[in-house]
Amino acid sequence: MILISCLAQVPYKSISEQSTESVPAGKSQIVFVRFSSKMSGSKVPAVLFELSDEKEILISPIPNESKVTYNVEPGKHLFMVHSTEAADFLEADILPNRIYYVMVRPFPGAIFWRFSFAPFRKSGDSEFIIGSDNFMKWVAQSINVEKSEETLDWHNKKHVDVSNKRKKYLPKWKSKSLKQRNSQTLSSDDGILIGK
Repeated sequence: MILISCLAQVPYKSISEQSTESVPAGKSQIVFVRFSSKMSGSKVPAVLFELSDEKEILISPIPNESKVTYNVEPGKHLFMVHSTEAADFLEADILPNRIYYVMVRPFPGAIFWRFSFAPFRKSGDSEFIIGSDNFMKWVAQSINVEKSEETLDWHNKKHVDVSNKRKKYLPKWKSKSLKQRNSQTLSSDDGILIGK
């Protein structure tokens, strides 16, 4: 019963398809995608945040087979994915008027599945390549979601846990090797110029 309670989904709402036309001039979009097998933590909730020096800014829950579109200012950003058991992080260096894609992928934890970020690259030996067959499937078959009023209520109740996970896991993430950190960094070159 305790496990079932812990795995209660974080509320969200589905929205109609978004397009690049909704990107304000001079800004860019990051599209976070979550798409994994039913056996890979598909019922475990994951929630996206952008981090500032003082707080965690709620972006949206991201259930399995969904995507979250987030408009950002150019420059450097730090994102967090929060789950029942842990948190993980993504650095990003954003150029204007571009679309970036990031996979939110599960991996086994001590008790529950955890999540990490994998940026989609334009080329290379990563399994996350923009334009690949898997990329097209994941983006096309995932629904658009965003936070709701109920999500804000959830965050009000859970903000201490969210903050504590940031304090616990961010130092561990910063202590990773440069190679590991780079694999979880969204480079300015990863963006697709809007209209191209």
